[in-house]
Amino acid sequence: APSNSVSVWAAVAANGTISAQQGITSVVNNQQGYYTVTVSKAAPSASSLVPIAMANLSALPATPAAMRVVAVDQVTTSSFRVYIMSGTGVATNSAFVVMVTGN
Repeated sequence: APSNSVSVWAAVAANGTISAQQGITSVVNNQQGYYTVTVSKAAPSASSLVPIAMANLSALPATPAAMRVVAVDQVTTSSFRVYIMSGTGVATNSAFVVMVTGN
């Protein structure tokens, strides 16, 4: 039976710098609120590369503009995109953490 386990993870600064990681080759901040993450080991298919990302905030957001909404887009067997917006819908660079499961 397939086993999904966390095999890749990272803590990423707002500018795309990786502060801690396992299995991440690179993070590129393509433009405001848009990052491309590349993992070191390809999954068998893009659909079996399952990334989960969350904003890494240092305090409870006090306004909608301080909130962060995060989405991911599976692109290839070894890369995915992370999109981050404020609670008002504006693309925003923000620190985030990511975990990837796969077979």
